[in-house]
Amino acid sequence: MLTLADFAVRYRVEHAEVKKKPSSVESDERNLRLHVLPALGRLRVDKITRADVARFHAAMTHKPSAANRCLSLLSKMLGLAEAWGLRPDGRNPAGLDDVDRDPQAGAQAQQCAGVLRNIGLEQNQSHGVDFRPGKRRFRALRSG
Repeated sequence: MLTLADFAVRYRVEHAEVKKKPSSVESDERNLRLHVLPALGRLRVDKITRADVARFHAAMTHKPSAANRCLSLLSKMLGLAEAWGLRPDGRNPAGLDDVDRDPQAGAQAQQCAGVLRNIGLEQNQSHGVDFRPGKRRFRALRSG
């Protein structure tokens, strides 16, 4: 049976290079090389457990955004392993409902969005556009 390191080659050739933008393929390669494969690469694809994934994710608390990106990548890879008959169906140990994402990464993203929103308000108010917090679209200001 394939190790995760061996499966990573198939993932790249049959999925990433076919379906993803070159920059996303590069990001996947970087995350695999730096994080996923050193921790889990020697494990058999069909034997990776939720505990393995949880330990891996917890060990990356110093890099919460990278940890969440690696978790998403691992979830996709193991989902494809199921689809390609290399793991039992419905047993993805990196399923995004199975492992908690790092809330700090979400908080950082919200903080950045808040800063951008404030900048956007200052820049766009003179152009008649108002961005309301909590909304996902721009709305024109009413004149008068």
